[in-house]
Amino acid sequence: MAKTELKVGIIDDEQAKATDIKTKVKLSGEFILNDKTYSLNPVIVEVKPTIEEMISIIKEKRIDALIIDYVLTRKNANYKGVELAKAIMNNFGEYPIFILTSYAEDLFNTENISVYNVYNYGYFNDNKDPNYRKDVFNKIVKEIVNYKEQVDLYDNELKGLIEKENKTADDIDKIQSLSSKIEKHILNVDVSISKKTQIDFTSNKLVEIMEKIEKKLESLNEDSD
Repeated sequence: MAKTELKVGIIDDEQAKATDIKTKVKLSGEFILNDKTYSLNPVIVEVKPTIEEMISIIKEKRIDALIIDYVLTRKNANYKGVELAKAIMNNFGEYPIFILTSYAEDLFNTENISVYNVYNYGYFNDNKDPNYRKDVFNKIVKEIVNYKEQVDLYDNELKGLIEKENKTADDIDKIQSLSSKIEKHILNVDVSISKKTQIDFTSNKLVEIMEKIEKKLESLNEDSD
């Protein structure tokens, strides 16, 4: 059975801790979901001074999910890990992000963030309970696969609408809506509808609109004569 490798970015400003997490992810084994086999490929992402730089690196490395340290205080970064997580969530839809923290109570009391993807680093790091880590890794795989499948659905629907002849006004609205959704999901996935195709479609619609406006103006001018 062919195996699909999923890239997991590790963001932690303590090198020893980041390396330890990477090792645990690397040794996580294989996962079977919907009759397909997956493995996790961990990549340490260097902490940069700004969130914008971090997002750029994540895009460049085509990372499928992130494990982020909550604090990030030991480097010259002007943000916390949770702030990076929220920025990505706000701009890139349901991109899979997992926060490891030793400050769970502070996180829940001070940050507006779902507890669903927040894990206790102490439990994660404790070799006495390997099932805790296994649960985290299983969830990472599921969220990456679901995320990619959702984008594929958007992409296929968009492709069908763009290729459709005699598009209705509802089709045009749907195309714009799907394009917007895909834009919010392009942090780590490929889409088959190229940007040029979307631009060409938009340009063609503008030409059609302008032609209709010109005809309407000509009609109004004839009526006034």
